[in-house]
Amino acid sequence: MLQHICSLIVRQARPTDTVIRYGGEEFVVIAPFSDLAMTSLIGQSMLLRMAEEPVPLPNGGQLRVTASIGVSSLLADDSASQLLHRADEALYLAKRSGRNRLCIADNARMSPAA
Repeated sequence: MLQHICSLIVRQARPTDTVIRYGGEEFVVIAPFSDLAMTSLIGQSMLLRMAEEPVPLPNGGQLRVTASIGVSSLLADDSASQLLHRADEALYLAKRSGRNRLCIADNARMSPAA
């Protein structure tokens, strides 16, 4: 399943993006030269692709998967750990908000994507 999901993420990522497996079932997509709006569009595209392409099972069946996505942007004085911490907080907000959604971290608050 992880290979299938990773393949979907990589196919949705742009040539300038970097996809990294981060933890057991988490992935980080580093999208340079992107603001929160662009990064959110990339994430929403990934959610749609996962919904459209279930995991094929050996018995011929299919397994539908969902994802929760947290989006954050690098701020002027950020360290990598601060950036990842905000993205992780947004990810867990997405999970607590019903899963299969994208939430955005900004300076002041976390918010589900509209």
